[in-house]
Amino acid sequence: MAGGNDVVRLRGLRSMQTDVDHVAQRARRLADLAVPMPAGNVGNAPFFFALVSWWMTLSSRRLHALVDEDASRHEALVVEREHTDDPFVERPAPNAADGLHRSDAGYRVRFDELLAKGALSQRFAAVVAADRWVWPGTPEMPDMPKTRNPRNPRNT
Repeated sequence: MAGGNDVVRLRGLRSMQTDVDHVAQRARRLADLAVPMPAGNVGNAPFFFALVSWWMTLSSRRLHALVDEDASRHEALVVEREHTDDPFVERPAPNAADGLHRSDAGYRVRFDELLAKGALSQRFAAVVAADRWVWPGTPEMPDMPKTRNPRNPRNT
């Protein structure tokens, strides 16, 4: 899928669209629910000065529009940050020392958003209740998660 590196490297929209669509199609074949989570607004990274940050913001918004469009076509649930409440702007903790990447705290923020906005805790609980998933660390699957999704050709 296209993401933050594609925005920073000014990758063309057409090639990003191709990748986003390819990933969405594949995810839909393999799972009942796909949850794309594009990179946040790369223009908010402290690394960029004003003119470049504006360009990165525009590119990020174009990528988000591609993901939104594709998600609606493939019935996916998009988890995306509103551009007005970005904790990566509000406080420095989520940013790594280089000013471009996320810190561990930043990845935790995004993970928590994924769980909350995607209602994934409830969805995972429903899957477990239906005996379609074995959680890592359980006696049934001590190391790796295992799916029992009939749409997944790699079922074991």
